[in-house]
Amino acid sequence: MAAAGLGTFLTGFSITLNNHTVAAFSFFFALYPAFLIWCEARRNWWLFALAGFFAGFTAVNEFPAFAFLVVLGAALAWKARRQTLTWFLPLALFPIAGHLVTNYLVTGDLSPAYAHKSAYVFPGSYWLIDPASGRLVGSEVDAATGKFTGQPGKGIDNMYEPWPVYLFNMLAGHHGIFSLSPIFIFALLGVWRCLRRPEHPLRGFAALAAFLTLLLLVFYTFFAGQRNYGGMCCGLRWFFWLIPLWLMFIPEGLQGKASQRWFRGVALAFLLVSAVSVFYCARNPWSRPWIQQYLYSKGWIKY
Repeated sequence: MAAAGLGTFLTGFSITLNNHTVAAFSFFFALYPAFLIWCEARRNWWLFALAGFFAGFTAVNEFPAFAFLVVLGAALAWKARRQTLTWFLPLALFPIAGHLVTNYLVTGDLSPAYAHKSAYVFPGSYWLIDPASGRLVGSEVDAATGKFTGQPGKGIDNMYEPWPVYLFNMLAGHHGIFSLSPIFIFALLGVWRCLRRPEHPLRGFAALAAFLTLLLLVFYTFFAGQRNYGGMCCGLRWFFWLIPLWLMFIPEGLQGKASQRWFRGVALAFLLVSAVSVFYCARNPWSRPWIQQYLYSKGWIKY
């Protein structure tokens, strides 16, 4: 409970309006009814409806979460096809339809709003400023297409590091899941323990956690365009929606050695480091994580 309340970036980012915390909470609201259906054999219609609606809403807020929607729908259909088709599927499509309609009304087509670069062009826009110098670097918009033709800012938002460096920094570097929030080392151990035990009730969710985490790592390393860690922000914000799922496995990861004093000391130290990252983030979520800020102050990195 302390880790969930004090040790994740969901707390730090909750002071600002953003899609990542909304997606994470929606993900949790989909996970819980799915857990009741999968692990406790509940077949209430409203559980399927809740799981479908919030899985769809998660996908609306984080497009890679469509993978979660598909996998969850397939898994629940395997358990209870009628309830999944009758309740899960229609309620999942409802927020997706709402997203497409409102997106079309605002932008004139169905592509994501951030695909329209002209939306970033306005007086004082960060995307027209060179973060290093603070000078305006471009404001041209093609009148026919509405596309931004100026030069974007430099710094972290114009990064493209080699993939081994980028992957290391996402896992254990200046934006690392395990360096900024080491409590998730226990989640990793918990997932591993569940996967090794076929009879474990959380084995299916452990497989889901492993699949989604690996999927996001591969996607954002090789297929997302710029390797910029989500820009100027504390933490790897694209992964925040998975935090409720990771938290499920911390108790499992702590089992076995929790009675040993040295292990409890390590666990508390990991919680302390995670909480420091969160409270540092709460100053301003749209700033460098403390590890990156330290490296930047020493001149070891230039973004």
